[in-house]
Amino acid sequence: MAQFEEVYDETQSLFNAEIESSMIPRDIRIKIVSNDKLKMVKSFGEVKKQSELNKFIGGYDIIIVINDYVFDQLEPKQKQYIVKDLLGSIQYDMEKDKINIVKHDVSAFSGILLGYEKPIDTYLGIKESSASILEQKEILENNKK
Repeated sequence: MAQFEEVYDETQSLFNAEIESSMIPRDIRIKIVSNDKLKMVKSFGEVKKQSELNKFIGGYDIIIVINDYVFDQLEPKQKQYIVKDLLGSIQYDMEKDKINIVKHDVSAFSGILLGYEKPIDTYLGIKESSASILEQKEILENNKK
């Protein structure tokens, strides 16, 4: 199986909807891809700013990598949280005309969490769900051997 694949249509739609409602400038091209080897235990995904050469070759400014196998099995609110979390790390400096990928500080992170009834439970629940899904997948793969 290829390391990187296109994400499911539903996943792409969730990201597209959030990008449309975000402050991310429309001319920033973002590609969402899946890597089934990504653990999603330490982080929900990877947000990568592309070099000038990669932008020229691939046509995208930002690549977001998730594990769509895990993502697809999460609850809708958990999916929404992950999408907001990943897109929240993309910042655009209009004065310098520059894209930056930032780690969340406490204020940005708490801003994402505010929309959830029990924020820390949401965060920890996603981590726990991701670990459980990955563990089940590993068991299934080992049984096939």
